Amino acid sequence: APASSSSSSPLPPHNRIEMPPEPPMGLNGYHEQTMMMVDSTIHEVSNLPVAKQIDHDKEARGSNREIVTATGAPDEKEVKERKQKRKRIVFTISGLVVVLAAIIIALMLTIFTSRHDDGAPAQQPSNKPTNGTATDVPLTLLPSQQPTSPVSASPSQSPTQPSTFDRIVASLKISLNESLSDFDESELYDPSTIAFQTLDWMANTDEQSEIILDSATENLHLRMRDRYILTYFAVAMDAPKWKLGRKFMTNIDTCLWNGYKKGVECDSAGIVSLLQIHENELKGTLFPLLFMLDLESLVLRGNDIRGTISPLVGNMKKLKELDISECTLTGTIPTEIGELIQLTKLELNKNNGLRGPIPSEVGRLNNLNLLSLHTNKLSGTIPPELGMIPQLELLHLRKNQFIGTVPSVLSTLSKLDSISLDDTFVVGNLDPIFCDRPSHYAPFILLRSDCIGSEDAPSRTVCSCCLRCCREGVDCMDEPSQPSECGGKCVACDRGVFAASCDICPALDTNGTDTALETPAVLCGRSCSFNFTSGQCETRTAFDMDLTPT
Repeated sequence: APASSSSSSPLPPHNRIEMPPEPPMGLNGYHEQTMMMVDSTIHEVSNLPVAKQIDHDKEARGSNREIVTATGAPDEKEVKERKQKRKRIVFTISGLVVVLAAIIIALMLTIFTSRHDDGAPAQQPSNKPTNGTATDVPLTLLPSQQPTSPVSASPSQSPTQPSTFDRIVASLKISLNESLSDFDESELYDPSTIAFQTLDWMANTDEQSEIILDSATENLHLRMRDRYILTYFAVAMDAPKWKLGRKFMTNIDTCLWNGYKKGVECDSAGIVSLLQIHENELKGTLFPLLFMLDLESLVLRGNDIRGTISPLVGNMKKLKELDISECTLTGTIPTEIGELIQLTKLELNKNNGLRGPIPSEVGRLNNLNLLSLHTNKLSGTIPPELGMIPQLELLHLRKNQFIGTVPSVLSTLSKLDSISLDDTFVVGNLDPIFCDRPSHYAPFILLRSDCIGSEDAPSRTVCSCCLRCCREGVDCMDEPSQPSECGGKCVACDRGVFAASCDICPALDTNGTDTALETPAVLCGRSCSFNFTSGQCETRTAFDMDLTPT
């Protein structure tokens, strides 16, 4: 305000502007001069070092701090614009990241789908020969380790073009599910199971599986079933460690998976009819599906095979020979064994873990001629139904826990010529059953029982015609013959030769004739049966087993 105005208060000292005295002027002129002085002061303030440093810091940081004007008030409009600009930049960058991630995910899904639909493109079916030489795949490809292509276990994403994996599963459901109500399809999609490992190899490595699927023959589902079960068998039995027979799990026809003690054979329709792999260092658990094969012969003797005999064994209606002896089976003999009406040989001996009774259903096996169950832990009584098997020739029951007496009905088995009952708890007089048989019955080649007693314990059985009498608690093979106990009946001599007297054994020349005996004695080559009427042995020689006993 002008100095002459008494109504205006003086300016504060720090804001007071010293002006040189000027001549009096009008109000407008003074105002213009004052504004010029203010502009000059602002210019001088803006050129101070502190103000320049503030401007420099704001430019370097790109900050959105408030812009201080010459009067000290913030420029709110510019701050708001900077904030909005920064938000737009952040939103733009975020959008680009989302788009990039979506592109990467789409590429991964495309690769995933391609691998699932194509399986193993290098292994597509071709016109290569299937007779086995050039197309063999090394057994090291066996999927006993973690599967390499778990994606193939997922259901097909294209209903019109199912994968090889799904086509195999569909075939198995036709060949197995209709006859096996408890077939667990979920195992086929679980990478931790043998079922998945089997299908993984068949779908992604094996050429023959796809050839079978494309064959369009009436028995393609049975052939696929056979290949699946035998591949499962190789995985379950640790095939890479087998001693021989390494054609299993190779790109050749299933019927050619052999080479060691027969292995696999097929019938004229290409269906597996024989599986014989004995004494070959197989190691694993006997699995139920094995009994779904249409076999005529199953021989797995002399391997480290554990587990139990599944009731599914009753499905093998064509089976004629079943030999799982000298393994480590446990459990009981299933009653379904009686449904194998074509069976001629049943050998389950030397498992040491089979328990329980002999099923009475065994008596249905009218064609059975060999029943070998020795060296187990079978118990109970000997079922009389065994006497209903007219073709039975060999009955080996030794080294078990049987009790009771021998059924008298066994005396009707005219073809029975080999029986072992020693090292059991069987008791009784065996003479009426085995010693008084009609002369037209087959003579015994082997007849053993615990018919030697001691001072402390009498013999469990009485058997005057037994070819080997054994002592309780002593292995009959280690028990020497005792001439004084033979009662004038046949006595075992060296080389399996028998004599009709207790004090002499015949000597054989190169022609097999008796040259050492001075007394009338009869040569017993492999078998002798004492004739109580003539007092002589009724024999047949080892040189001519068809010779009529004389």
